[in-house]
Amino acid sequence: MMDIESGAFSYNTVLERTINTMTNSGLRTIDYASGTSSRIEVAVRRALMTGYGQVQRYMTDQVAEELGTEYFEVSAHGGARPEHAEWQGGVYTKDELYSICGLDDALGLCGINCYHSYDPFFPGISKRRYTDDQLEALKAEEAKEIEFNGKTYNKYQALQEQRKMERQMRKYRQDIDLLTKGEADEERIQAKRIKYQTKYSQYKAFSERMELPMQRDRIYADGLKVKTENPIEKIIVSKTGIDNGSKTSYNNSPLEDKLRKQYRKDVKEGWITALFSEDQYVKLYYDLQDKVVGLKTINDIEVTDTSPHFMARMIGTSRDPKIYAEDHRIVHRNGVEMEDVIDAIKNGEVAKTQSTTGKGISITFYGNNAAVTLNQETGILIQCNLLM
Repeated sequence: MMDIESGAFSYNTVLERTINTMTNSGLRTIDYASGTSSRIEVAVRRALMTGYGQVQRYMTDQVAEELGTEYFEVSAHGGARPEHAEWQGGVYTKDELYSICGLDDALGLCGINCYHSYDPFFPGISKRRYTDDQLEALKAEEAKEIEFNGKTYNKYQALQEQRKMERQMRKYRQDIDLLTKGEADEERIQAKRIKYQTKYSQYKAFSERMELPMQRDRIYADGLKVKTENPIEKIIVSKTGIDNGSKTSYNNSPLEDKLRKQYRKDVKEGWITALFSEDQYVKLYYDLQDKVVGLKTINDIEVTDTSPHFMARMIGTSRDPKIYAEDHRIVHRNGVEMEDVIDAIKNGEVAKTQSTTGKGISITFYGNNAAVTLNQETGILIQCNLLM
C-alpha cells in the first residue's frame, strides 16, 4: 500500500506484482469465511482498492482534526452503486458519515470496492463541488437506459456487465495459458482463442454502445504471457509491468504511445492518482480534443491543445508531490470536472495575466467551480484548479 501512496510505483504495477507473487505460489482463488470465492486477480484488486481508500480516509480525518472542522463533503462519480448514489456529493457531519453513508460498514463509504472519498468542509467558507440540482441531474442521467442485444442497461448495470465480460476474458486467458503449458492439442487451444476473440469483440462493441471506456488494464491484470492472436486488436500481452508497457499493440498510434508513457511517468512521480487507469487517461485526452480544443474563451482566444500538466490537474492526486518535497506536507488535490473546465473557459472572469519566462503570457479564467490557465500566445491549456 505504501508503494502506491508514496508514488514510487503505479497502482497497476503493484497489482500485477502482487498477483504474480501469489500465483507463482500456486494460488488461483481466494475463499472467504462467508463462503464466497474470488479469482486471485479479483481478490487482489479489491483488497488494494479498499486498502488505498482506507489510507486516504485516515489522512483526511487527520487533516480535518488539525483544521478543526467536523463537516465533510463526499465525492460523487458516475456509475455509483444505487445505495451510494443516494448520498454521494453531500455535506455531512462525522456522525452522519456513519449513520447516513455507512462509514465503517463493509458495503458503505470507503468500504469494499467503494470509489468515494470525503474531504474537510467549512460551512460558510467552502463551496460545494456539486449543487443539489447537479446531483439530481446526475441521478437522472445515470438512470437512462441504453439497449444492447435485446437488453437494456442503466449506467451502473452497464459497468457491472463490463466487469463480467472482463472476468470471462481473464478466464479464457488462463485457460489458454494452462493448455499451452500442458502442451494440449492445438485445436483445443485455438478454440479457447476464438472464444476470447469473440468475447473481446463483444466487449468492445458493448463499451462503445454504452459510451464507457474500455478497461483493458483489468483484462491484462493476470500478468500472464499469453498470445491471444486477436485479429481485432492484434495484441500480444507481455509479462512486464505497466512501467515497461503492459502490452504491445501493433496498431497503436505514436500519439497514443506518447500518452501512455506520459501517464506512467505522472503516476510514478505522484502527479496523478494511481486509481485513474491508463485507458481512462487516453480517453480523457480524446474527450478534451473533442469537447474543449477549438472552443473560444470569453475574450476570444481559441483553445488549441492541452498540456500533460493540465490533464494531471484535471485528474487529481492524493498528495501533491511538489508541496510534499518542499516541506513534507500532505496536500490532497481534487480533480476538475469537464463541465467546470468548459464553464471557466467560456464564461469565467479574466482575473490574472502573467509572464512565464520563455513560455509566453499565461491568463487565468475563474469559473463557478474551477480556475483554468491558458497560454495566451499558443492557446494551450496549461493548468486548472478546483475552487473550494
